[in-house]
Amino acid sequence: MLVSKILTWIKKNKPLVALIGLGVYFLPIVLIHIAYRTPASNPWFVSNWDAGDLLSYSAGFLTFIGSVILGIAVVYQNKELIKANAYIIANQIDRDEFERRSSLMLFNHKSYEKLSTELNTDCNTVLCCDATTIEAHTQVFRILELSFINASRSVSIVEIGNFCCIDNNNNPLIYNCCMASEDNRNKNYVPVMPSCELKLLYIVDTAKHDAFVFGKCTLSFNLTNSVGESCHEEISFNIKKREDGHMDISNINYDYKSQNVTRLPIHS
Repeated sequence: MLVSKILTWIKKNKPLVALIGLGVYFLPIVLIHIAYRTPASNPWFVSNWDAGDLLSYSAGFLTFIGSVILGIAVVYQNKELIKANAYIIANQIDRDEFERRSSLMLFNHKSYEKLSTELNTDCNTVLCCDATTIEAHTQVFRILELSFINASRSVSIVEIGNFCCIDNNNNPLIYNCCMASEDNRNKNYVPVMPSCELKLLYIVDTAKHDAFVFGKCTLSFNLTNSVGESCHEEISFNIKKREDGHMDISNINYDYKSQNVTRLPIHS
């Protein structure tokens, strides 16, 4: 920024700037005075102008120089304003995209036992039982309940992806699930209003749960907001069983791998 550098230099060298200004103002007058007071050594140097003409010419020339400098300053200032406006617009676009982006936050979890006859769900609760068959007769299951909240500002259409649960050797564990279902019917798309909950219930046999100790988990979602913009979210965390059979979750991380803008058509 040339203009800002010049202004900074002027502020740091005020006495020198004052001397330069006085010199520019008085130097033409002094030179004209000397020229008219000194006898010409040759008739060719005898001026046909008077002092007023030379002063007017000097004033006009200084005005021209000042106008040129002012024009250069305005051009540079406009360039800096254009850059600043482009930066502001880019930040505004990024902020708008961030605010529009759908996001689910894991805020609670439970682990409990329940009878198969008691496995009831509402519109925002999904049973995930890829590896478990829910039979008609009474059977006790172990439930891992994960509660999410829609942290975005608009309704989000949630496509429930895979729940990858592996041990330290990358072997799949009991909660590993490749589909979402409700009463043996696919329920992969769930609309969730802003600040509302989505509960996922991962169901396993109690005998298999007893053998579970520790797992590294990754849960994926495809989220679409109210204007048709979609993004892929992955939530990773560690899960560990306590001595009382309940689960502890730690090291929660959120990753938005991509955002594909596929706007829905607007019909007038």
